Amino acid sequence: MSFQDLLDPSPQKGVLILGRGKTGEAVFDFFQKRNVSAWVFDEAKPHSLVRLEDIPWGHLAFLVQSPGFPPSHPVCLQAHKKNLPILSDIDIFRQCTVEMRCVGVTGTNGKSTTTALIGHVLQQHFPKVFVGGNIGAPVLTLPLPDTLPPGSAPVYVLELSSFQLELANSLSLEAAVWTNLTEDHLTRHQTIEKYSAAKRKIFTDAKACFVGVDDAFSHDVYTQLKQQGRAVSSFSLAQGADYCVDVQGMLWGQTSQGARPIFSLAKHPYLSGCHNFQNMGLAYGVAKFFGLADKDIAEGIFSFRGLPHRLERCGTWNGIIFINDSKATNAASTLQALRSFPNDSLFLIAGGRPKSDGLTPAISAMHNVKKVFLIGEASERFAQELKEHSNIPFAFCPTLDRALHEAFLEAQRAAPPKGAPIILLSPACASFDQFSSFEERGDCFKNCVQNLLKKGGHNGAT
Repeated sequence: MSFQDLLDPSPQKGVLILGRGKTGEAVFDFFQKRNVSAWVFDEAKPHSLVRLEDIPWGHLAFLVQSPGFPPSHPVCLQAHKKNLPILSDIDIFRQCTVEMRCVGVTGTNGKSTTTALIGHVLQQHFPKVFVGGNIGAPVLTLPLPDTLPPGSAPVYVLELSSFQLELANSLSLEAAVWTNLTEDHLTRHQTIEKYSAAKRKIFTDAKACFVGVDDAFSHDVYTQLKQQGRAVSSFSLAQGADYCVDVQGMLWGQTSQGARPIFSLAKHPYLSGCHNFQNMGLAYGVAKFFGLADKDIAEGIFSFRGLPHRLERCGTWNGIIFINDSKATNAASTLQALRSFPNDSLFLIAGGRPKSDGLTPAISAMHNVKKVFLIGEASERFAQELKEHSNIPFAFCPTLDRALHEAFLEAQRAAPPKGAPIILLSPACASFDQFSSFEERGDCFKNCVQNLLKKGGHNGAT
């Protein structure tokens, strides 16, 4: 049932919003602008309801649950007992944009880059393309059709996390994109099967599906969609698929006459690493679905400058390159980062609040890592994993700036490498032990690098 259908019979009733983060504030503003009474419950935020007994249950038409709050939260459980409908901001957004073209992107890694890249390519050829969701702007802060000039037909490109998809009831996307799946967020989902099930909701009633198939769970997703007779395209870096990228970076597509080369993805000025071949391939598939010509898609892809905190080059000093990959919040992301620099000498900064798989999955790609500088809560665990699975030296560093200082000194002392010496922040961890977000962590690293460069490289970045 739509939020408007819930309000119309009882216009005197309002809405309870669970969570006062960015999503909750966007929902609150949305209803305030529509003269709907709204209350916010968040134990951690001032000016919010903080006790169950403070909630005006008799005055509520429904609850809007923010993605950061699990379905097991006491407010949700109480709402279920009272048969109060629970919606998400994504539900409300899709009810407001039901006639509009909407692309959704999910996956464990690469979804932010893929979302932004699809949006960038489409923006070159459609007058109104808006990007948001789990990347940047909450969906209810995006311009909605009723706020745009007549005749404007917007296209929305949304990054959708497992938390958002778990809560969503109605999506009906024009195109649904799945990058990959590895273990993540198991504190919330308990098992990878439940994590996968939450993400699979993105395909519900989608007109076209695009799936990266280079892991077992994702390949199963593609197979099931195919068996259901869905319009689905597969993308791979390692096996036969509807679209495949070879080791030279050439994108190939299957036709009735066999595979044909489309264009090369190699030597993109801002997107390095094989994992970005998949991101670009998925963006190509969606753009092709929207009717764009290969030449126009290629121009759009190669003009994309990348996102902050994703293998972001943030400075050089006497040949030493500093790379900010703070978005690498799990080992699978760090693995891809390491593979992006196969011929360079790496000085890796890793650590933070560890995920369930630790650092071990990334160690296999550390053949050119000269030393690891460990920060945060994961330090002891990562040190033990390095001892068990490698001979790579490591150092404990209390803070990120100290890790940068030590890595910089080590990079200066190292023998001249074949490739460039690179100081790489790729934590394989969440940031919440020392920072409020991966963005804050990445910004801290970039500021430390800039301070170091201003000093001319002397004495590190302390």
